Amino acid sequence: MELARATRRNGAPATRDPLVRQALAQFHVEIEMMKYTSYRVFSEIIRGGDPRSEGSMSKLTWSELNQRMTEFAVALEGPAGQLVKGSAHAVQSGR
Repeated sequence: MELARATRRNGAPATRDPLVRQALAQFHVEIEMMKYTSYRVFSEIIRGGDPRSEGSMSKLTWSELNQRMTEFAVALEGPAGQLVKGSAHAVQSGR
């Protein structure tokens, strides 16, 4: 959200772009889903059980979601998204 607010598209914050808002909303939904899946895993562990497939599902879901969010951030930054930390024109100092 912070990056989208700071990034300008057509002279306005990127958060005004409906496609950007849709992507951010989808990320939010998926992060919430992961949160509640994690609660299920923790509850099972607390009860002395084995989380079985939920643990593996969480790992896979997070790795794919993290990849998509990173790709989105790089695309949002445009050509500057390819710059490394310390480059003069890197967005948010290359963070």
